[in-house]
Amino acid sequence: MQNTVDFAWGVDTAFMKQLFLLAFLILSITPFTTQANTNTVSCGIDSRQKILGALPELSKDSRLLFGFRCDTYPKVSSFLGDWFPSYPQLSISQQQRHKINTNDIIQDWSLSYGIKRIAEGQLAVFAGQNLSEFTLNTKEEIPLINKDSGAIETLNNQQKVRLSNKQTFLGLGMQFPAIKGQPLTEVIIQRSIIQQPLQANVQGFPKRSLYEGKIELSEILMGKHSRHRGLNINWQIGLGLGEIKLQPEGLTTISSQFDSTQEKIVTLGTQIEIYYQYRLNRRWFSYFRGVSDIQYWYQIETDSNYKIANYQLVDYQAEMGMGLRF
Repeated sequence: MQNTVDFAWGVDTAFMKQLFLLAFLILSITPFTTQANTNTVSCGIDSRQKILGALPELSKDSRLLFGFRCDTYPKVSSFLGDWFPSYPQLSISQQQRHKINTNDIIQDWSLSYGIKRIAEGQLAVFAGQNLSEFTLNTKEEIPLINKDSGAIETLNNQQKVRLSNKQTFLGLGMQFPAIKGQPLTEVIIQRSIIQQPLQANVQGFPKRSLYEGKIELSEILMGKHSRHRGLNINWQIGLGLGEIKLQPEGLTTISSQFDSTQEKIVTLGTQIEIYYQYRLNRRWFSYFRGVSDIQYWYQIETDSNYKIANYQLVDYQAEMGMGLRF
């Protein structure tokens, strides 16, 4: 077997250009009826640490990734325009960690776009994707299940494993102005898909085997986000239900009552953000942003014949940058 086992899809180096083109097209068709001097564009340099769950026998690299992040943050108006009442909110970021013969990387993009003003808020669509690629070392011998044939291979102790975590989401919800006394600025119903290798105990296969995994989630998210001058404490919490699928699906189905394609999970996600903005003049401002993001899920049903390792994704970010009001 080759020295490094590859579970990664490969990052798309052209995705930044495609997203900027998408943002330009959306901005070009958005009616210019939004309130002036309240929309912002900002970019900064940041550091990031991300740890993946459900991989207990694989090492965790504690070194930071460094890169950039750029955002548009539009004014959510409660009185201007019925259709497309605000500019789109777009976020793009990329971080890298360079090591010998490896290149760990994270790429993010997210988009929200208001469609229709309703009462004090606006109906909006939400979409995004996060792609992470890391090279980790095994801490002991790990059985590897081939995702196509189901054949059992072995990863040696201290063998390098290149893996990906890919999260894609699409949602619909309400956005509200970030004003004093407003407890929420967003309520979203979202469908998410996570693709990542997982370790599990499945009947007929060695314990702690490594499988290709796919998690499908239906979530409801609530949060408060603001970008006012001074200190902003933002948060988001999400609850959901989902299903786990391990590859190959046909071989990891162990009984008619315990089908791997129907294994249920409950999910919980929390995010806390500290954002501080300092006004330099009427147009320009500087800012600091710190974020802690945790995702956790567990199986609703437990059975010794089908048990997946605990999943807990931890993501920390710290960012400094400059912004412009327009």
